[in-house]
Amino acid sequence: KSTVLRERKQASIMVITGLVAFILGSLTNTFLQLMNIHVIPSLAQIFGIIFFIGIAYAIIEYNLLKLTTAVAAREITNKITDLIILLDPDGKIIEINPQVEALLGFSISDLEGKTWTYLIKNPEDISQIQNFLNQVNGKEDTNKKMEINIHTKDNDNIPFDSSLSFIQDKYGVIGVVLIGRDLRQTKKLQYEIKEKVKAQQSAEIQEEKIKKSLQERDILLKEIHHRVKNNMQIISSLLNLQSEYLKDKTAITALKECQGRIMSM
Repeated sequence: KSTVLRERKQASIMVITGLVAFILGSLTNTFLQLMNIHVIPSLAQIFGIIFFIGIAYAIIEYNLLKLTTAVAAREITNKITDLIILLDPDGKIIEINPQVEALLGFSISDLEGKTWTYLIKNPEDISQIQNFLNQVNGKEDTNKKMEINIHTKDNDNIPFDSSLSFIQDKYGVIGVVLIGRDLRQTKKLQYEIKEKVKAQQSAEIQEEKIKKSLQERDILLKEIHHRVKNNMQIISSLLNLQSEYLKDKTAITALKECQGRIMSM
């Protein structure tokens, strides 16, 4: 009658295995003996074990009816989009979250029992991680952030912004957790931004060159205008000087008109 599917499944397993064990036990211990049919005495106890196996399966498969921190932690890690790898104190992989398979292509069966060096191939990354793990009980530094490359099943390397942390109880280190965030998209955006900045800087340089070229053209045009005006002024002065030597009024008038046109120009 529970509204929680997990609880209903647990109850169904327990009830079914309990009924099976009860019916089989009743048949062997009661009805068969009434009919003078004798079986191995321990057979009923074997049927009873079925019930306990059902209870154990229900608890293991669907967890305890009570919400525990272990159940909550497992659900949280399964939903986190970052890569999570759990190591034992010897550096062997004992647990991963679904993102490991999604990003790297490895399943838990591929990695279980292997050391972390199976995934880390870069010598610098190996040195960083090994130095961290060599700390006695993690007392110097319980957490270390680093950028590392992790090997994939397809023989590729993915950059991760990673965090290594010791898991400790009152007796010391009981494991290490590696959390990694995929940096491929971030690096792609950084590269695009860098290229845009370069293009912008190049455009600014070209713009400065164009501005300088326009300034030089303006200066050149002003110089040409100045020289042309000077030359035309000389022509006007020569015409004026020539008109002083003429007596013919028609010629003088023609020179004056030419001089006026030149001044207008």
